[in-house]
This record gives sequence, structure tokens and C-alpha cells, in this order.
Amino acid sequence: MRIGIHANDRTLIVGRTGTGKTTLTLGLFEGLAAERRIVIDPKDDPAIRARYGPAVTAYEAPPEPPGVLRIVPPPGDAGAAVVERIFEGIFRAGHAAVWIDELPMIASAARVPRALEFCFQQGRSRGIGILACAQFPRRIPTMALDSANHLFSFHLARQRDRDAIADARGIDLDAAGQLERFRWIYVGDAGGPAFGAVEPKPAAQEPPGGVFENGRDPQVAQTGRRANAAALES
Repeated sequence: MRIGIHANDRTLIVGRTGTGKTTLTLGLFEGLAAERRIVIDPKDDPAIRARYGPAVTAYEAPPEPPGVLRIVPPPGDAGAAVVERIFEGIFRAGHAAVWIDELPMIASAARVPRALEFCFQQGRSRGIGILACAQFPRRIPTMALDSANHLFSFHLARQRDRDAIADARGIDLDAAGQLERFRWIYVGDAGGPAFGAVEPKPAAQEPPGGVFENGRDPQVAQTGRRANAAALES
């Protein structure tokens, strides 16, 4: 089965740490044709940092193509206000592929930033695509589970996480509890269930730098890969 993911689709990638979520998401993210690319990285993940370099803490303006803007919002209540402004800016600008590395860190079942909800529910018409990752589906807002065009699940050990997907989408993903490391199961617009795997990547050396407090990154990462859609064969 061929899985085609368009630049303005909503894609969820779930599973425990170390199973391949970042590897898969990176391939999908860089395979999309998008005017702008933005990574929301609340964990300041080393693998994402190694790929895209220093981050900013706020959204001031969309990145210039073909750059990638990596944002590490501050934690706590202050971070909630920043996240709201980030997605307000993304929604206004439109035409962007947005990777949210750990969705429950900025939006939970009990609290969803209003601007993020707009991006999920109305962003397709503005050319906004979202790839969101999470370790535990039970902590993902229901509106994100409901609106996803594509769902990739790596190993999910806990029944309540598999139940969260079943309750939101009416599908049985108990097979996710038996998946080996680096293997995924897919359900979504392309059909499914379908199975596939990612190849583990060697750790990349981290570049110098860190988070820029002034909201501007003088070394925006450059990527040259473009396509109308990311595609996988399962």
C-alpha cells in the first residue's frame, strides 16, 4: 500500500521513546512541499537539535524558504502564553509544515491552546500541515486524534493508550502492543491497517549553539529536499 501524505495533512506519530518516531517524522517532514517549515520542540530534543541547529524561544516571523525554524517554548504558565502566540502567528501566515515533537507538552486532553485548535481544525484551508508526536495517545487532545488524516503507531505497551485511539477513531490497534522496536502500524486516509518499519539512524554530532532568547536564529537550518507529498510504501 502506498501512503501519500500531503503538505496540509494532519499526521500523528505515537509510541514509546526510542522506537523510531523521530526518524519517521523527520523523513515525512522533509519530504513535504511546504513554503515554510517550523519545528515546535518543547523537549529541546538532541536529535532534532543535531539536525536543525540552534532554536529560538518565540515566533516573530516565518522562516525564509528553504530554512527551518526550530522553536523551544519556555515551560510552565509562561510557555502556555508563548505557545498561543506561536500558533497565532503560524495561522496568520499560513502555508507551513509544522512538526510538534511532543504534543502533550503543549496541549493536553484538558487544555488546548485556542490558536493550536484553529490550526488543527481550520489550518488545511490555509495550507498548514501538522505532524505531531506523542509517547502516550491517552494524553493527546481528542480533537487531534479526531482530525488526523494519518496515524502511525509504534509500540504501545499500555492498553489505555490503545483504548484512547480506539475510542477516538473507532479502530482496534491492539496489534501495536506486539510491535517490535522500529516497526509501525498505519491507519488513515490511505486505508490500513498496514505495517512498516524505519531503519535506526546513527547519532549525529550536535552542532554548537543552543536556544536564542531574543527569538531570532542567525543560523536557520537549510534543507534542500522538496516534493509534492511525502510517501511511504508499506
